[in-house]
Amino acid sequence: MTEYQALPPEELKLGSFTHLDWRPSPVKRIIYRYEKARPKYLFSTAFLEGNTYTLPEVHSLLDDQVPEGHNPSETNQILNLNAASVWLVEQIGQGKFQPDLTTSNKLNYLIAQNEALDAGIPRDKSSVNRNGKGATVSLLGNHLFTGYNKQQLKDSVPPMLQKIANLNDPVTRALNWAAFATYAQIYMDGNKRTARYMMDGILMSHGYDAISIRTTDRNDYNQALHEMYTTGNLAAYASFLAKIGSRSYPLDSSPLQPEIGELTPESAYSLDENELDNGIDLM
Repeated sequence: MTEYQALPPEELKLGSFTHLDWRPSPVKRIIYRYEKARPKYLFSTAFLEGNTYTLPEVHSLLDDQVPEGHNPSETNQILNLNAASVWLVEQIGQGKFQPDLTTSNKLNYLIAQNEALDAGIPRDKSSVNRNGKGATVSLLGNHLFTGYNKQQLKDSVPPMLQKIANLNDPVTRALNWAAFATYAQIYMDGNKRTARYMMDGILMSHGYDAISIRTTDRNDYNQALHEMYTTGNLAAYASFLAKIGSRSYPLDSSPLQPEIGELTPESAYSLDENELDNGIDLM
C-alpha cells in the first residue's frame, strides 16, 4: 500500500478554465432548471456514495412515500441532500449565497447530519478530532490519502480559499473550490458532496447550470480523484468537472434570451421549453 500525504498549498496546482465557452443565463432560469431536475441531481450524488436508491425511488421519497428495502441511513442521506439543495436554492434566489466557509459549514451540516460526528464543523475546530490527524481516503489500487491535520488545516484552508476567491472567472473559482475543498478534507465526512454543492452555488449564482456527475461517469470520476489525491494537481479533478459541465453548453447553443422576469408555475410552463430546459441532461 502506498500512502499519500496532502501537499502544502504552494505545491498545489489550480486549473484555469477561462477558455470555456459557457454562456450564462438569468439566474431565475438556472434555478428553474435545477429545481425541475432536482431528483436527478440527488440520485446521481447519492449514487456516487454507494447509495442503492433508484431514480424512481428518489421521486417517491420526495413525494413522502418511503420505499421499502433500504437501510434508514440511505433514506436519510437522500433527505439530507434534498434539505441542503432546498437551502442552497433559497440562498441563491434571495441573493444571499456567499462563497465562503460559513456557507460551506451550513451545507456540510445539512448534508452530513446524522451521518458524521460534528457535522458542519471543520476538522480543525472539532472537539471530536482530538488527535488532530487528517482524514483518510481510500484510493484505487489499495492506496491511501491523508488530508491536512488540524494545524495544517488552519494554515492552509484560509489562504487557499482566498486565493481561489480572488480568481476573476466564476467558473474557474467554482471548479477550483470543488477540487481544493475535496482535497483538503475539511470536514469529518461529506467533503466531496459539500464541495460540489458549493461549486454549484457559485455557478448558479452567476447564471451557470449546476454540474451533475452521471452514473456512467463514475469510473472517470474515481480516476480524476485518484490523480488529484496522488499528485496534488487540483486541475485533474477540476478539469473532469469542467468536461462534464460542458455537456450543458452545446456548441450550437442559441444566443441568450432576455431576462424572463419572475417565474411562477404558470408563467414558467408558458415559456418555450427550450428557453428553460436547454442543456439539462443528467442521465
